[in-house]
Amino acid sequence: MTGILDLPPEIFGRMFIHVKTPDREWYDDRGNQKCRTDSWKLRLVCRQWSDWLYEDHLYRELKFESADRATRFIEILQRRSKLLPRPKCRQLWLSSLRPGEGRLQPAKKDVLTCPIAARLIGLFSDTINTLLIEPTDLFKMSPPVIKAIKDMTNLRDLRISCWKIPEERLAPPDLECFNDLVVAAHRLESLHLETPIRLTFVSNLLPAITYLEVDITSTTSDTFTDLAIALKPSLRVLELNSYDALDPDDIPQLLPAFEALRETLEAISLTSTRLLEPLLELSFPKLRVLSVSRWFEPTHQIMCRTMFTKAPIEVIAMASDKMHWEEPGFQFPLDLFSNMPKLRKLVFMDATPDFETRPIYHRPCEAHNIECVAIDHYETLRIMVSQILITRFFRLLRKFPFQE
Repeated sequence: MTGILDLPPEIFGRMFIHVKTPDREWYDDRGNQKCRTDSWKLRLVCRQWSDWLYEDHLYRELKFESADRATRFIEILQRRSKLLPRPKCRQLWLSSLRPGEGRLQPAKKDVLTCPIAARLIGLFSDTINTLLIEPTDLFKMSPPVIKAIKDMTNLRDLRISCWKIPEERLAPPDLECFNDLVVAAHRLESLHLETPIRLTFVSNLLPAITYLEVDITSTTSDTFTDLAIALKPSLRVLELNSYDALDPDDIPQLLPAFEALRETLEAISLTSTRLLEPLLELSFPKLRVLSVSRWFEPTHQIMCRTMFTKAPIEVIAMASDKMHWEEPGFQFPLDLFSNMPKLRKLVFMDATPDFETRPIYHRPCEAHNIECVAIDHYETLRIMVSQILITRFFRLLRKFPFQE
């Protein structure tokens, strides 16, 4: 009888990832530890799985924040016979990385340093596609790290998040270091920034980044605008987060960046409608996906504005608990979506398994043949990619009509 072991390796691999993926972000180390432990135990089930699990899954996601642990890991891999399968790391997280000498003194001496980080990156230079760097100082990366990143052949996603440390306790930032770091990642497609320093950009040297995520509370509006303009030729997806309170006076200063990008953006993700307010009278001719987690204003009063009515929006996403904010007994007008003829989906993010869409949304959605969808995450890119694939599929079907 045909069993699971008879499946092609690539099919079984996808099944394994789906079953074993923790219900949290990959950089939450609690989930990674459980996944690694379970992968190790599964190697004992049968010999046929052992090498495959070791090579593709055991070290798929790694986090290091101490020199001692990183050094021991490097030594273990270097002692392993070259005839045996080599493990692949897809996502590497370098936490508490000490780039250079600064005024800040770490609480412990066993800190991860740039030379060790460069060696870790070098071990998996051809397999890492996501690299998260958390420096304890604001960009004083050593040349070995820059070179190690330049040698990475599959790096697509770079995430930089500085410690939440008052700026007066940090050494003066090296404004050229960020440029060197990003330019070195020449195949980069996605950039996530959570850093409070003013950066400078040389646009003709930057990689073709299509996805940009910025914590807007940890940077300046001028820096954000400069970065937006520098990435305009390739940027298609923009995600702005404001995890801390954002000064209302600072929100209108985001407008120049969106004015520069409005003709090319295909997806926008914002943490709240407060960030959306200055954009409501702008026209985005290519906008297809709009994700806004928190809605502090009535939905029907926002969706009648220019941003919604003049854009070919196909998907609108909001937090699932948004449904509980409407006043009891309130009903949306049936023509709520009448000015959005391209709209196909209303997505409720971070929904629990028992989530149910309230009738207040069903009525206008049914009136315009709009699908209500519940998902368990906030990831704009996943929403966008799924919608693009669906759209392309139906376009393909129209080219090859079925005959009865």
